[in-house]
Amino acid sequence: MRLGGLSIGEILYGRFTTSLGLAFFATKKLERSIVIYIKCSFPYKIVVIEVSDSETLSELEKKLKNSDSSD
Repeated sequence: MRLGGLSIGEILYGRFTTSLGLAFFATKKLERSIVIYIKCSFPYKIVVIEVSDSETLSELEKKLKNSDSSD
């Protein structure tokens, strides 16, 4: 469900409710986006942002995978 957000095709901007809670999207292409799950008292539980540079996206994914495995 949308709460003050824009959804046209793949373009998603704004606040949406999901099964996990409130989410914030700022993306035009989901395949170039990174999802951040928040486990603290922040109002948003999911933040989805687009990373336009595929090399930067790959680096972020590697760092996130490494930080998950160290937990």
